[in-house]
Amino acid sequence: MSNSEEQVIDSTASAFGTQDERERMDALLQLEGVGVPTASALLQFAFPKEYPILDVRALESLGERGSSVYSTSYWLEYLTFCRDLAQDASVSIRTLDKALWQHSKER
Repeated sequence: MSNSEEQVIDSTASAFGTQDERERMDALLQLEGVGVPTASALLQFAFPKEYPILDVRALESLGERGSSVYSTSYWLEYLTFCRDLAQDASVSIRTLDKALWQHSKER
């Protein structure tokens, strides 16, 4: 059964209306067909300065293997790692995100 328009509006409003990282992710995961990678992309588009996209190419650049399913806890650890790495490198989250993706593509 697919989500109704009202369910989509409610879930996205919950995700975009809270400051709690776990609540943001969990609200988006309530949508049918949305896993952590898709939810991370939605968050990146809504808050481009705050969120990287959890992507198999980015993970590969970091020496991690991709998976078909990710937990919210995994995403929170990835988020913290990327924010710290971006800060250490004096780049934006989006710049880091694109660099990780490109590094994997070129390898």
